[in-house]
Amino acid sequence: MPCSRKPHGLPKSERPAANLKCKASSGDPFPQIDQRSEEFEKVIKSVSRVIDAMPLLAQPHFRRQAFASAERAARRSLPLGIRRLISHGTAFECPVCESRVSRFRDFGNCKNAWCPVCGSMPWHRLAWLFFQNKTSLFDGSPKRLLHIAPEPELAKRFLAVKGLDYLPVDLDPRRPYVKERMDITEIEYPDHSFDGILCSHVLEHVPDDRKAMREFQRVLKPGGWALIMVPLQLNPTVEDPTCTDPRERERRFGQFDHVRIYGPDLADRLSEAGFSVSQFSGRDLLSSDAEAHRMKMWSKAFHCSK
Repeated sequence: MPCSRKPHGLPKSERPAANLKCKASSGDPFPQIDQRSEEFEKVIKSVSRVIDAMPLLAQPHFRRQAFASAERAARRSLPLGIRRLISHGTAFECPVCESRVSRFRDFGNCKNAWCPVCGSMPWHRLAWLFFQNKTSLFDGSPKRLLHIAPEPELAKRFLAVKGLDYLPVDLDPRRPYVKERMDITEIEYPDHSFDGILCSHVLEHVPDDRKAMREFQRVLKPGGWALIMVPLQLNPTVEDPTCTDPRERERRFGQFDHVRIYGPDLADRLSEAGFSVSQFSGRDLLSSDAEAHRMKMWSKAFHCSK
């Protein structure tokens, strides 16, 4: 069906043909309108998330993180060459974007935390090195990865990995890169669906974390793995389901929306879910302490195999 409008006031030689069709190969007569609608929808989602977070600005820790997140987003909007130019140095190195920088930026209470080029945090850098050195995720063979609460710093790189069927999910479908809404305590996928799972800094927000762990074990293929990262303390895990006040949660668990602070005994919970568990740090993936210091990877992670 023709989509050209009737010309007004044009010379006959410049008028479009009566039966001229739109150039869009998809057959959509208004592709630009659809594109603008998608962009407008993204803006609406971003604004609604900001509105939802407004009451939380009363929490000092949240404010510091919010300002750092805004700076990270602003830097990501700059061209890569500009980001590298204004951050160039030799003191530190990011394995995610392969940049050398003069310093890492602070995030909330975390000093020297995020890369000024790609925005990666210490646990992102740890995860990326794990994938490079301890998995076959990047060898080009078909694999399926489930990524819980996808971080933009990693998500856009996973999307470019050859042979990877990448599924980023979250309870909040408005988050960037999320393809599906998912409650990790009720994963609506059959047994043995995924080769790998990345769950970073999520379980401390989940009231029934043990159920989520069992669901991870269920949907992993035999021989699959899950990489689990959470904020850790040296003492055993502390949790209290009756603690709902944001300030009290921040005092006891480290952040206003955490329901617990994990200790090394997290490995026991993961084992109870059916995993074989090993714990590692950035130093275990690198050749020296100096190299680990340059990448600022003080985080620890749990490698869970099935």
